[in-house]
Amino acid sequence: MTSVNLLSPTIRQGSHACQWPRKRLSSNICQSLRPQTVQSIEIVSSVLEELGLSLRDVVRNTVYLQSMKDFARMNSVYEKLFPKPYPVRSSVQFVLPFDALVAIEATAYLKQE
Repeated sequence: MTSVNLLSPTIRQGSHACQWPRKRLSSNICQSLRPQTVQSIEIVSSVLEELGLSLRDVVRNTVYLQSMKDFARMNSVYEKLFPKPYPVRSSVQFVLPFDALVAIEATAYLKQE
């Protein structure tokens, strides 16, 4: 398994932390949408945990889908894993690398100390 780091790592600025979870993409990703959606959200969650945050701190997500036809299936997983109230979300069709079907970029509120 070869790791690929195509995108920037976590960025901390002001009161927000932002992460595109696909920085940990490898050539061996799941082949179907539901497991990829779970994987994307789990990666976001693990990055947030490294910052002392959780999915409850996410204020905005951008969901990148290979096909907008997959929105309903992605959304059924998203609704189960993200806590209510759901963060603001944009969903766009995007050509993703390595045959990925979904990627999620998250912005979370990071309290000032």
